[in-house]
Amino acid sequence: MYIENALYPGTPLNVHCKSKDENLPQLNIPYTKIYYWEFETNWFTTLYWCSIWWRDGHGKWVHKTFDAYKIKFAVWVMCETSCYWTARPDGIYFAYDGHHPKLIYNWEY
Repeated sequence: MYIENALYPGTPLNVHCKSKDENLPQLNIPYTKIYYWEFETNWFTTLYWCSIWWRDGHGKWVHKTFDAYKIKFAVWVMCETSCYWTARPDGIYFAYDGHHPKLIYNWEY
């Protein structure tokens, strides 16, 4: 799992991800850096969700909580364990292979 900060120079991205079995440490990701972790998949049950937030140029908190990895059916997964999420000023993007990201989530203010 990859989460990249592509916001603005000097703007850190706060990230806290967890599953029902694992609570990952809250991190502060600097601009252009990537947070990465690995996990084992349990069919039908694996779900990781993340809360990410940052402060915009006006000092307001911008945030979103979303499912970062979810198995819905045994034959379909959102991605293998190489999920690429990128936080950009206009929203949160997803790419299966790290290329051709698509906007998936808008920020909440």
